[in-house]
Amino acid sequence: MKKQAHLVNICNQTQQATVDQDRLRQGILLVLQEHGIKQAIIGLAIVTDPTIHKMNRQYLDHDDTTDVLSFPLSSDTDDVLEGEIAISFDTAKHRAEEYCWDTEDELLLYAIHGTLHLVGFSDQSAEERDEMRCHERAILAKMNVVYPEDSTLVARNRALNVTAKSDCPTPPCADPPDPLR
Repeated sequence: MKKQAHLVNICNQTQQATVDQDRLRQGILLVLQEHGIKQAIIGLAIVTDPTIHKMNRQYLDHDDTTDVLSFPLSSDTDDVLEGEIAISFDTAKHRAEEYCWDTEDELLLYAIHGTLHLVGFSDQSAEERDEMRCHERAILAKMNVVYPEDSTLVARNRALNVTAKSDCPTPPCADPPDPLR
């Protein structure tokens, strides 16, 4: 029997409407594939703001609500990447309204962001945040999702009759806005 290379378990712990778990799984798998992770076991929990606030306080000693938390469970020497991600449905819904895009897209962004943390990315410095935003945009683009600020830029360029450079395969990543506070 062949061992499955990537196992992604998703649990929607909210009382909210259904969430497209296949789409979230696809985003996570794309990150793992893009970064050469051969084997992984990832758990993703979709939770409420009070739950993620409690987790943030308990595990990171931060007394506030956040959008996404990542917990690596394996070490660099392990053959299998293991980790847990928690994302807040409530925060995703609120931020999606702010950025004028779908809650499902915001949840997908959080799943991608959390997985990038598990594969080794950080967002503590401005340079690290810029690099992470570029990777997020690249994965979203592969899933035919336009980053909210990029769609605003495209609409503004159309209104100004400006065309994007054809040799730029992904949106520019210099000084990107930071939707994940």
